[in-house]
Amino acid sequence: MIKVKIVLDRFTYYLAKIVKKSEKKFSTTFFYLFPLRIYLRFLEKIYFKKVDQTFCKISNYFVPEKFKNYNKILVISGGLGFDVEFEKKMIESKNISKILAFDPLELKDEITNSLDSQKVKVFKRPLYISSSKVKIFKPYEKNKNPNVSIDGVYTDSSNYEYARSIDILSVIKYSKFSKYDYKILKLDIEGVADLVIGRLLNNQVFADVFCFELERPTSIFRQFNYFARFFKLVKIMKKNYKIYYFTNQKLGHRLELVAVRN
Repeated sequence: MIKVKIVLDRFTYYLAKIVKKSEKKFSTTFFYLFPLRIYLRFLEKIYFKKVDQTFCKISNYFVPEKFKNYNKILVISGGLGFDVEFEKKMIESKNISKILAFDPLELKDEITNSLDSQKVKVFKRPLYISSSKVKIFKPYEKNKNPNVSIDGVYTDSSNYEYARSIDILSVIKYSKFSKYDYKILKLDIEGVADLVIGRLLNNQVFADVFCFELERPTSIFRQFNYFARFFKLVKIMKKNYKIYYFTNQKLGHRLELVAVRN
């Protein structure tokens, strides 16, 4: 049974990858051919509003325009990989006081150099819900894919290494969170953003903005758990946040969201 699961997981991963590449190449979407993609898109439209003119785009993310009115802003960024355009643009903003960035990988020199600023501190640690020894699952591809994952969202469940994660609550304490006028959390942490947000809210820690992705696993064995976690997150966030979507690629494979505190 385990061997069958491994084979099916690999098959569904590469099938999804081929579909994503085809959609990108032909500037189209085939989400309507896949029931689970349709379902996720349906949930996205039902539960969230689309970002509007009150938001500004920063790299691949959206944040409220009003963040520019604050003078002392903290950014906590989980997940860097090969793309640090969001962090670079935040460095350029005069009202950004500090950026704490986390990634389990050894970053390339050019990326490290681009983040060379007194505002920025980079930690080679995965951001998570505990400070502990965790498995970091690797992609099926051996090269050119930085998307490692504690949750194994798009990764090979048989291929992993161990790393020491850092608890988001430890980061909050270290950052002196409460002294900032405005707090933004950007979470591109491959399958565990909902867990990190839940840990914060359950401990009465409220960022002003969460920019995050909810990546749907490609494994057919992970679908029920994904949607159960989706509904759980919506339930705990709806009291204090309005959630908006801005997904325009890979529809039904993921949700790209921004949550703004009421």
